[in-house]
Amino acid sequence: EGYDGPHLTFPLTGDSLVELLEHFKKGKPLHIKYALDLLAQSRKIFAAEPTLQDIVIGDGHKLTLVGDLHGQLADLFTIFTLNGLPSEESEYLFNGDIVDRGAYSAEVLFTILAFKCLFPRQVRVNRGNHECRQQNRLMGFEEEILNKYPGPNGRVLLAACQKVFDCMPLCALIQEKIFVVHGGLFSRDAVSLDHLRGISRKREPPVHSEVFEDKLYEEMLWSDPRADLAGKQLSTRGAGIEFGQDVTFEFLRTNQLALIVRSHECVSEGYDLVHNGRLMT
Repeated sequence: EGYDGPHLTFPLTGDSLVELLEHFKKGKPLHIKYALDLLAQSRKIFAAEPTLQDIVIGDGHKLTLVGDLHGQLADLFTIFTLNGLPSEESEYLFNGDIVDRGAYSAEVLFTILAFKCLFPRQVRVNRGNHECRQQNRLMGFEEEILNKYPGPNGRVLLAACQKVFDCMPLCALIQEKIFVVHGGLFSRDAVSLDHLRGISRKREPPVHSEVFEDKLYEEMLWSDPRADLAGKQLSTRGAGIEFGQDVTFEFLRTNQLALIVRSHECVSEGYDLVHNGRLMT
């Protein structure tokens, strides 16, 4: 009673998506019943996807890569205005850090999940270091959910969000040549794409573990490139590493790749190229 927003039924339709976007533009939250339904549907889709997503862009299609949205709903709507809503021909890859910091993390997350349900093959997501319990507790998402959905229901909804995060893939390969990951590269040499494909990902991201698979998982979400560094060193973030051009070149050579695209850091022009043009933030 009193709820005047969209009543989502599955499979979703384009009309219900438009209704959802209009509802969010008015600053109104999605009813918890439909939020939980949306989380359950999208979790099934993510759970069936591989840890490393292989993306082939079809003829006449385009792929938009989106870095850290961090709960900025207006930014997401601006991107949709400039590049078009997700569709069969307009594909999207959201490269982590959807939530935390901004005031509309719930709405940004639910918008992306709704498009994921409508276009599961055209809308893809890589997990970021903020899609985890440890960061959510400190950086705003948990507080936002519990404020927008007060009482015991908020905890139920938060747990459902975390289960969706646990199922998100970790990286992607575009046209067999462009590697896309939220954070960056690795403290070990000779890491192959098969190593990454084999990671058991459906869990809270590990930090400070010495297990090989756990280190790969942590570093994919946390590491940063440095233009003036040779080799690698511990990160000032307290997780992951900082790595130089030689590390980028070694990974590209090992896996016969052309380019690495990552997010995780704010850059003044919206994107930045380092390591002789072979790594883009």
